Amino acid sequence: PLGKSKKIEDGVADIEPLASPTPWPSANARLLGLGVGLPVDPLDRLAQFSAAAFERFTLEWASDYLPKLEGVDEVQQRGGAGDKGRDVIVWLDPPHVAPRRWRLYQCKHYGTRLGTAAGVAEIGKVLYYTQKGDYTIPEEYCFVTHQGVVGPLQDLLDDPEAMRAYVIQNWDDQCSAAIMKDLVPLSAELRGHIETFPFSIFRAKQPLQILKEHAQTRYHLT
Repeated sequence: PLGKSKKIEDGVADIEPLASPTPWPSANARLLGLGVGLPVDPLDRLAQFSAAAFERFTLEWASDYLPKLEGVDEVQQRGGAGDKGRDVIVWLDPPHVAPRRWRLYQCKHYGTRLGTAAGVAEIGKVLYYTQKGDYTIPEEYCFVTHQGVVGPLQDLLDDPEAMRAYVIQNWDDQCSAAIMKDLVPLSAELRGHIETFPFSIFRAKQPLQILKEHAQTRYHLT
């Protein structure tokens, strides 16, 4: 009804308009979230993850999305003490195959974009441990972040030769003390390894891209 009828004369109701309704506080939140708030943007939700939860998110993506694209033998979570710069490993071949192809995904969940010094320090670990023979050179090394990387670091990742020169020039400041407890000097052997290393393997996974791909996994809804 549009209003209350005062009287009826000749069959015509005299209509009195109703007053406008009073505002309903937090109506959208109540209707959409049943008391738990408005929907959270996926990128904002990633920002709320702990470092461990973000690493698990990457593990879910690697375990359920990558096998849909190509053959994957095994996915391992290695992050923690003694991981030698390896958070999530994707083995493309079984253990009896030599050399066993693999990919490395390094998770970084910081309050800001991944900076150049922090990224180069992680690259230094791969250079050092592959030169030692602790593991082979991966086919691909990807930084996985929820905010991306700073522009200067992305420029280096896009230019492998520039990255090689930068690492050699800044080894003492950005790598030497970041690999292990003891300082790691740039020895002649290590420098020779760096000079022939395929720096094109280093990349950064874009946050929106990994969200899009994670959305195709069985884990995404939860």
